[in-house]
Amino acid sequence: DQIEKLSSFTRQTMQELRETVWAMKKDSITGEELDARIKDYLSKVADLCPDVNLTYTSKDKGDFSFDPAQGINLYRIIQEAVQNSIKHGEATSIAVTTFMDGKSLKAKVIDNGRGFDPATVEKGNGLYNMENRALQSQISYKLKSQVNKGTTILLEVEG
Repeated sequence: DQIEKLSSFTRQTMQELRETVWAMKKDSITGEELDARIKDYLSKVADLCPDVNLTYTSKDKGDFSFDPAQGINLYRIIQEAVQNSIKHGEATSIAVTTFMDGKSLKAKVIDNGRGFDPATVEKGNGLYNMENRALQSQISYKLKSQVNKGTTILLEVEG
């Protein structure tokens, strides 16, 4: 089924990203490199889940780079948010947006899924992992959700 394929693909993609970043042995990852990885990931998700309308918008108003751990964690949070939107939220529309202005990188994942009450939801691995990755890498993480009104994840990395 689609969810199983998406989960398998996500695990494979995370491993490939990990290997790529470490193989590059760079001091930093550029916003442009992250942008390319997000586009590639969403393209593959769109192929696996044709019933989900996925959009990606990147607004690049300046160069931005961050350390590899931040880049990996930001990418994984976006992956997890998209996967949760499909698997748990049963979203039919997901919009991912990134904005770079030379001082920070902001990312947003918005879905039209079932949503939930953040105050009462039992946090599974996905929500826990997103929060933990953000905390580890000094990524500002905000989750907004309402029952029957979808979920929004807001991320920000300061340069």
